[in-house]
Amino acid sequence: MPKENSPEGTLLLNAKFTVNILGSGSDKSMVKELLNKGFREGAACFEGIEIERDEDTECAYLTGAASYMNCTVTNRMDCGDHYVLLANINKGKVLSDGATTFFHHRQSAKEY
Repeated sequence: MPKENSPEGTLLLNAKFTVNILGSGSDKSMVKELLNKGFREGAACFEGIEIERDEDTECAYLTGAASYMNCTVTNRMDCGDHYVLLANINKGKVLSDGATTFFHHRQSAKEY
């Protein structure tokens, strides 16, 4: 998680967050928008994107995701301009049976 885009609340021990797993048919423009938007404390990072809230954690998940995992931060490592979060997966849910996982990689470090 880049330090300049990370809300401090996400980085605290025992903080809850969601990992969305997108299907291979996902809209690539949405992926780029999410990757480039950044996540500032108090910002509407999901504005214009369809989300729902998990009933147990109230964490947002993308309604168009193939699945999602609810996680709890157990530790973090300072790695220069990023943090690496270590977390336990508490629960997951499949939203689209048979979906193939979307895979994205960058051609360069300059942009997504």
